[in-house]
Amino acid sequence: MVKIEKNKVAELAVIIVITLLFLIYGKTTLNDGFYGFRKLYLIISVALIVLCLVNFFATEVKKISIVKLYLINGIILGIIINMLIPVFSVPDEPVHLATAYNISNKILGKEVAYDGIYMRKCDAELQLEPLGVNETYLDEYLSYFHEPTGNTEMVKTAYTQLTLPLFQYVIPACGITVGRLLGLNAVWTLELGRIFNYIMFVIIVALSIKTIPYGKNIILAVAIIPTMFQQAFSYNYDCIINAFAILSVALALKLKAEEKKKIKYIIALLISIMVMVVVKSHAYMAFVLLLFVAFDKEVKNSFIKLKEKLKNNRIIALIIGAILLAVCVVIVYFVINKIMLIKKEPVTHVLSYCGEDGYTLSYAINYPIDTAILYFRTLFEQSTFYMISLFGGHMGWLNLTVSYFAILPIIVMVLLLSCNEGNEASLIKKKDRVLFSIICVVSILFICTGMFFSWTATSFLVIDGVQGRYLLPIMTMFLFLIYSSKGIIVTNSLKEKIYRFIPVIYAFYLVNLIMIY
Repeated sequence: MVKIEKNKVAELAVIIVITLLFLIYGKTTLNDGFYGFRKLYLIISVALIVLCLVNFFATEVKKISIVKLYLINGIILGIIINMLIPVFSVPDEPVHLATAYNISNKILGKEVAYDGIYMRKCDAELQLEPLGVNETYLDEYLSYFHEPTGNTEMVKTAYTQLTLPLFQYVIPACGITVGRLLGLNAVWTLELGRIFNYIMFVIIVALSIKTIPYGKNIILAVAIIPTMFQQAFSYNYDCIINAFAILSVALALKLKAEEKKKIKYIIALLISIMVMVVVKSHAYMAFVLLLFVAFDKEVKNSFIKLKEKLKNNRIIALIIGAILLAVCVVIVYFVINKIMLIKKEPVTHVLSYCGEDGYTLSYAINYPIDTAILYFRTLFEQSTFYMISLFGGHMGWLNLTVSYFAILPIIVMVLLLSCNEGNEASLIKKKDRVLFSIICVVSILFICTGMFFSWTATSFLVIDGVQGRYLLPIMTMFLFLIYSSKGIIVTNSLKEKIYRFIPVIYAFYLVNLIMIY
């Protein structure tokens, strides 16, 4: 039997007491009535207290791996966030859900329509208002779990299938299919689609933590950010992008650390990057540069060998140089020619979502200084919003604004977990930090550029539509820049204390979130 020191028991008692105080205060803010929501709050409270005990024994008694620690916290906290941010309450989720439902129709051999997707009548008639999350909404939503299935006749809806790669919707479509085969009601069926998506996310993140040779705490920290839970537990393609972004970094660093590269990791990395590029090509195309992180030694050795060969054979060097110069001249010619053609095109176009004039590539070419000023103004004025929404300050359809004081402990937790223990900083070389920085900067610019052309009206003073959640895929690499700093060290013993305080931090955050309702 493991003997626990008295000071550790006292620490556990303090953690439980603080958590209880937050939860008791949160209970006093609940409105009378709303039995279902009050019952949910009780379940959340019990789950957080249990998590306090589990995290304490996991770090003090059992000393379990970070993978298992993530699975425990990820599952419990993920389910809590899912219940507080239900179906249709995540940005753009209705259209993604409808696309997954259409794939479910195909799996079941039902009628498939790309314009006017067919659904079970009980699913189509589910009355959920995506922008109105509050106690009344959640209480009504929870009541749907107890209702009978209703009419399962297939009816045509107003939803249209998205013109996106459909493989990303196969997993949630399987969840919907299982719900329909079991004859479950609308809420259970649609929740199963979400649950299947989250299971995929958890498995990929767990594999990433197991695979990455160092910096495992960084993946844990990124994966338990509230916004990450929200997006992973939704039909939105953010789930698959965020999962494979984490996996790509883990595989790149795994291959970098290996003297002899295993083919399974090479294939996995290529597939992981390809998934990201296919799903959201313009935004995260820079992830291709992770290949230079994974194969830095091989690339360096190839350049050295090529340099030696060219040095010994000047004729071949001159021929290769002439060919490269000719290729560059041709490329520059075609680029300049294309720019001149685009320059003559209209500088604005009509935005389909609002009917106002929006920017075009022709505008950016004709007015480069004005375009650059718009980018700088956006990053300067909106940076606080991006950071706060990234860490869970603006949940749902950005209509659930949580207090900055509730976000601060989460930011501190993530940063502390991302610091190295003093013996691994040297493993991240300067060239890796440079590549990580380039990927982060380029991804941000591509994200802004996508919204500049597709979402920003000429009357706006900043680029519209950019949200903090778009930065989640690059968070792992950004935190590795902190991890690689030799001057910032957090010992393992301190990190274990942080693990134990995760339920406390989340109790404080969730109480602030619930107070908005």
